Amino acid sequence: MTGLSAAQLLSGAAPPVHRGALVPSADVMAAEVGAAGWTVRRLPEAGVRDGVAFLAACGRALDFPHWYGQNWDALGDCLVDLSWLPGPGTALLWTDSAALAEADPAAWRTALDVFASSAITRAGLGRAPLHLLVPP
Repeated sequence: MTGLSAAQLLSGAAPPVHRGALVPSADVMAAEVGAAGWTVRRLPEAGVRDGVAFLAACGRALDFPHWYGQNWDALGDCLVDLSWLPGPGTALLWTDSAALAEADPAAWRTALDVFASSAITRAGLGRAPLHLLVPP
């Protein structure tokens, strides 16, 4: 069986953004990672079809502070911080990224880039890991 497992994620063997299969499923991955004490959040599900709606939904899903500016730079700043979320790491499940990818491909690519660069910056600062999981 191929795909990313919770064990790989928890051990640090996973890339910051994983686009592909989760073993055995997103729900089981969320339960296993959550049981290890990580914060697990789901990013916007159906209905998010543009960058503006995606940015607003991220703020709600991740409990961003009131000063969150709902733009790509502010998203990156908040993702690098995340000091308000507990646990030794954060896993974000984006199980319906296809809606944004189809309706606004530029925003979808920007979102993936912001999450990847924020996770790398966090690692460089010695902060808890951040992973974005995008199942097919």
